[in-house]
Amino acid sequence: MVWRCATRIEKGKDACTHSPTLDEEWIKKTLAKTVCGNGAYDESIIRDEVDKTQVFDTYIIVQKFRIKR
Repeated sequence: MVWRCATRIEKGKDACTHSPTLDEEWIKKTLAKTVCGNGAYDESIIRDEVDKTQVFDTYIIVQKFRIKR
């Protein structure tokens, strides 16, 4: 599987000019290592802890947030 920019898919190339096609496994491995902490991708952890993800050709920027209870 591959990932594409949702903005580009919904609004076209002009709305997202930098939109590479990326391998999903690379993204999941990176998020598993940096966000989940145990090396296993867990989408529920990603959804709970990540506010924004920007994916580029060779790196990922992850903005995390935590809600204190």
